Amino acid sequence: MLAVPLVVIIALVIFRQRLQRFYQRVEKHFLLNLNQRTDRARRQVPALAPWDMHPATMRVAEGSAAGGRTLAELALRERYGVNIARIDRDDRTINLPGANDRILPGDELLVIGTDEQLVRMDQALAQAPIAPASGHLADGHIELLKYRIGVRSPLAGIGIRASRIKELARGLVVGIERDGERLLNPDGAMAFAVDDVVWVVGDRSRMEGFMLGKGEPV
Repeated sequence: MLAVPLVVIIALVIFRQRLQRFYQRVEKHFLLNLNQRTDRARRQVPALAPWDMHPATMRVAEGSAAGGRTLAELALRERYGVNIARIDRDDRTINLPGANDRILPGDELLVIGTDEQLVRMDQALAQAPIAPASGHLADGHIELLKYRIGVRSPLAGIGIRASRIKELARGLVVGIERDGERLLNPDGAMAFAVDDVVWVVGDRSRMEGFMLGKGEPV
């Protein structure tokens, strides 16, 4: 009689070991895909990252939890600290998409964040996993730019959101250096201060026009 429970216990132990090895292979495969997407994005958008942030490309799979929802609804920056720098959809490219832009199945996203933030976002959206991106992303003319706020800058004391930098210049503030500290993804209510070094993702020509008389390139 004792032989039967013993066989069951042994079978459960073997099953658990195999299940653990399976999950380890899945995790390894996921991290490998993420690293491949990160390397590809770095080649396409070199040096697009202050500090420990970097770009990665992600393709929205069919049935993804993100499909059909706006960026405002997904609140990716608020929840995971990432920024969507670009959406590539068939023959259309949306640079620095706004809160009302929707993510659709098949979209390729250029996402900026740390390794941890990118993994968390990928896992959270993966009711159907976000698949590895493939193919060539069209040039989006997106660069990482830095400007120093001078003493006479009209931006000094003005909040990021109130400056309308995104609406007027299609610029996305991803970081601010202030008094030796680095502030990633500053809140829109944060005000620019004299001597701030502001990191902005955007089109160089539009940003240069917007920052004329407001900040010096660094």
